[in-house]
Amino acid sequence: METTPNPFDHAVCLSVTLRRFGTQRKVPATAVDTDADRRLLRLSKTILDCQELQAIAQLDTAIRAYVQSRCLANVLFRPGIYLLPETLIPEVDTRLQQFADQRAQLVDTLCAGYASEQEQIRIALGSLYDPLDYPAPEAFRACFGMDLQYLTVSVPRLLERVSAQLFAREAEKAQIQVTEVARRVEDALLAGLKETVDHLVDRLTQGPDGKPKTFRASLLDHARDFFTVFKERNLTGRLDLNELAEQAQQILAHVDAPALRQSDTLRSDVGKGFREIQTQLDAAIIPRPIRQIRFDGEEDRA
Repeated sequence: METTPNPFDHAVCLSVTLRRFGTQRKVPATAVDTDADRRLLRLSKTILDCQELQAIAQLDTAIRAYVQSRCLANVLFRPGIYLLPETLIPEVDTRLQQFADQRAQLVDTLCAGYASEQEQIRIALGSLYDPLDYPAPEAFRACFGMDLQYLTVSVPRLLERVSAQLFAREAEKAQIQVTEVARRVEDALLAGLKETVDHLVDRLTQGPDGKPKTFRASLLDHARDFFTVFKERNLTGRLDLNELAEQAQQILAHVDAPALRQSDTLRSDVGKGFREIQTQLDAAIIPRPIRQIRFDGEEDRA
C-alpha cells in the first residue's frame, strides 16, 4: 500500500497576524434626510483617511502576497496560518523581519501625525464627528501589530503515556488529516501552475484583431519566481509537476519582456512551449469532490 507523503515532515506552520486600526464606523439612518425606508439603510463613515494609513494597508497586501508566494494554505487551521517549506524558512523569516521593520516605521510616521489627522477629519465629518471614535495616542498605536509564530503539527507523545489507546486513536485521526492536507497541497500546486501557464499562453496569443497582446515585465517576473520556488513548495514531491515547472523555467531562462514584444518569432516559440505544457496540465487535472472543513463559530459561506 502506497504511503501518503506527509507535508508536515518538511514544513512548519507559519502564523501571520496583521493588525491595524479600523476606520469604518456605523452611522444611524437618522443622520441622512431621505424618503427611503430607513430599515433598509446601512450607513457608515470613514473616521480616518490619510496616506500613512493607506501605505500600511498597501504594505499588508504586499506581505500577504509574499507569504502566499512562498507558503501553501493550511486547511487544518483558520486563515492566516500557512505551510512553510523547511528550505524556505531562512529566506521567509529574513524577509518578514524586513517587512516588520518597514511596517513599524510607517506606524511611527502615522502616530506622529495622529492629532493633526484627527483635526482634519473632524472638519471633514462635521456633525458626524464623534471624539469617542478616537482612542488615546498610546491605545491608537497598540491597534497596530505584526505577529509571527512558527508551529508544528503532531500527535502529543504525552497522550501515549496517558493511554496507548487514546494515542492510537489520535494518530489514526492525524493520518486522515495528513492525507487530506497532502491532497489539498497537490491540488493547490497544480491549480497555481495551470493558472500561471494559462495566463502566459493568453498573453502570448494574438488578440482578435491579430495584434500581439500587451506583455508586461511584471508578468514575466511573477512567472519566473513561481517556477523557481515550485519544487521547494511541492511538499508531496510529485515528480510530474516538478518536471513541468522545470520545463517552464527553462523556456523563460533567456527571455525578457522587451524581446517578446519586439520579436514575433520568439513570441511564437515561447507560446508554443507553454501550450505544450498547458496540454499536459489539462491531462493531469482530475476532478475531485471538495471536502468542506468548518470551524466552530464560523458561518457557512457560499
